[in-house]
Amino acid sequence: MLEGGDAFVGDNRVELLQGGDELFPAMQRALAAARRQVWLASYIFHDDDAGQAMVDALRAAARRGVEVQVLVDGFGSMASLPALRRGLAADGVQLDVFRPLERWSAWLQPAQLRRLHHKLCVVDDAVAFVGGINILDDRNDLSHGRSERPRLDYAVELRGPVVAQVQHLVQSLVTRARLGHEWRSEVGALARSRQPVADTRQLLRELRTRLPAGALPPDTLRPVRVAL
Repeated sequence: MLEGGDAFVGDNRVELLQGGDELFPAMQRALAAARRQVWLASYIFHDDDAGQAMVDALRAAARRGVEVQVLVDGFGSMASLPALRRGLAADGVQLDVFRPLERWSAWLQPAQLRRLHHKLCVVDDAVAFVGGINILDDRNDLSHGRSERPRLDYAVELRGPVVAQVQHLVQSLVTRARLGHEWRSEVGALARSRQPVADTRQLLRELRTRLPAGALPPDTLRPVRVAL
C-alpha cells in the first residue's frame, strides 16, 4: 500500500507520452472512439490551437450522443472561460468550474488557494490519461509567449483496472465543484428527502476522491502494477 491508502492493482497497460505533441493526438483518438461517456479535468484549458482541437473533439463526441463532462479550474482557466462556454455549450458538453473567481467576493473565501491541479481524462471506462500536461500548446508559454522548443512534460495512457480509480477521482472532483455552486439546494434536497441519512451517505461517497478498498479489483502480480 502507498501512503494515503492507494493500492497497487495489476493487469494494466501503460504507455508513456511526452508532451502535448503525443498526448493530445492520443486523447483525440480516444474521444473519436467514445460511445458512452467522457470525463475531462484540467487546471488550464487554454484558448489556442491545441485547446480548439480538443474542443472540436469533445463537441464531436457530444454530437454522437456521448455524455461529455469537462471540469476546469476557476483560476487556471479564467481567461479562456468565455470561449470555452461558447464552444462547448453549442453541442451540449457539460462544463463545470472548480472554485470560480468571476465575482470579487470569491477571492475572499479562505479555500480559494486550493486549486484543481489535476489533468485527467477518462473515456468509456476503458482508457484514462493522467499526467502533468495542461490543455495548452507545448510551445505556448503564457508568461513569455511562443518558444521554439516544447516544454518537457509527461503523461501516461492507462488501460485496465486502474481506470476505475481515475474515473472515481474525476467524478468526485466534478461533484465537489457542483456542490460548491449548489450547496444550498443540495442541503435543502437532503432535508426534504424521505431517506436523508442514506442520501447523505451517498453524497459523501461521491465526494470521496479514493475508491474504498473493497471496490478495487483483486490484486495481481501480472504487469503492469499501477497505483493512482
